[in-house]
Amino acid sequence: PRLDGMGPFDPALGLGLAALLLGGMRLLPFVLAGEMAGPLLHAASPLALAAAIVQGGVTVLAWGAAALALRRWADPRLGAQRDLVALILGATLAALVSAAAECGARLWVEGLSPALLPWSCLLRGWISDMIGVLVLTPLVLANRSLPLAPSRGAVVEAAGQGVVAVGLLWLLFRLPSAANLQLYDLLVLPAIWVAVRFGVRGASIINVVVQIGIVAAVTAQAMEPDDVVLYQFRMLVLTLTTLVLGVAVAERRRAEHELRQRQDQLARCSRLSLAGEMAAALAHELNQPLSAALTYARAAQRLFDQAGADPARLRAALDGAADQAERAGLIIRTLREFIGRGAIDRQPHAVAAVIRDALALVASEAERAGIRIDVACDRAIPSLAIDSVQIQQVLVNLLRNAIEALEPRGGARRVVSVVAVPDGSGGAEVEVADSGPGLDADAAARLFQPFSTTKPSGMGLGLAICRTIIEAHGGRLWLAGNGPGGCSFRFTLPAPAGEWE
Repeated sequence: PRLDGMGPFDPALGLGLAALLLGGMRLLPFVLAGEMAGPLLHAASPLALAAAIVQGGVTVLAWGAAALALRRWADPRLGAQRDLVALILGATLAALVSAAAECGARLWVEGLSPALLPWSCLLRGWISDMIGVLVLTPLVLANRSLPLAPSRGAVVEAAGQGVVAVGLLWLLFRLPSAANLQLYDLLVLPAIWVAVRFGVRGASIINVVVQIGIVAAVTAQAMEPDDVVLYQFRMLVLTLTTLVLGVAVAERRRAEHELRQRQDQLARCSRLSLAGEMAAALAHELNQPLSAALTYARAAQRLFDQAGADPARLRAALDGAADQAERAGLIIRTLREFIGRGAIDRQPHAVAAVIRDALALVASEAERAGIRIDVACDRAIPSLAIDSVQIQQVLVNLLRNAIEALEPRGGARRVVSVVAVPDGSGGAEVEVADSGPGLDADAAARLFQPFSTTKPSGMGLGLAICRTIIEAHGGRLWLAGNGPGGCSFRFTLPAPAGEWE
């Protein structure tokens, strides 16, 4: 006899495994109660009740063992391919034990010999458990934290992806069964699209959307069990494909973020080394003029103490001290211009493109911190003759300062805005503002002074260098707003006359 009646999708196991992975073994009794509630309520005889108890106990023990192994040997965040492979292997073994327990319970209740157990029973139970786990468990694990406020572009793109997926599902199940089974692979296209753009989080969501569509179609069309199994296996392949791709994308983004962090650390070390070299150079170069100025000053003091001192000699001593002091000042200015300004490679660049490139460098930091960046760039801004690398560095510094100001701040409004408008004289004015707590008066007064910082690991050179870069372009950088609602910095980029046409 055939043992039918197994469902095409078992969400309880997927949710139960996710609960065990996140909450630990203390949730095992609740998972057991949830797994056995249905069979116990619908048991038609004492024998069926006993079979349901045994089956539920074996199933929960199998998934509990899988959860225990995964918590020890894998990261529940599914941040690496090895974690996903461990989840797949653990689910495969636990689903096999669970399916065998379910089939054995049915044989026991119906009084059949194990020799009469059809392989289709084991296969349907296994595939049902696998899909339930691989569709719902990653959804809970990847989305356990509140999602970030998406940008308008991301919302539009996600809506388009959903429309394509739902449209393909509707089209496939409107066709004859043979045709829609063959064209089912078209669903790979929106699934890959979502996984590439939104990583494992997007992959888990699109898997749920497709699975819901398949369950609805199977229920509405009253498909034969064999046809359902075919759809289940194709769904399993699609689920594995999108999860593997989503985790790969997440790994790559994490590697890029770590590389960017290391580059920042190297840049910070480079700036520290530069500051040390500057201090050593100043000490070496200033030693001689300051020593000479001190010598002239001592000589002038001695001449003052002498009766009838020659005024010409006194003036010569004072003039010598003044000359050496001027020389020291010239050395400081020369070193500052050499280290701070450097060469400027002016080329025509679109301000919007420079802003876009700067945002790409800080996007992962903002995403990790849960901060939204809004951009508004007036299209009327002409291309300007600027050093795009230096202006990009100014924007990156201002954006990172804004992000770091918002990171420890809670609340719903965590926004950084970048606004660029024409300045009325052929140039541009750019503003970077945040919704942070603002600066105290003492910090605001020393904001652009070298080696003045409010960060525990800061050097206090960032804003000073930014102002030097902007001034070297003929513009101006200043603190435009400061208060409990946040800080805003503005800088101008004039259009130099006669630079290029």
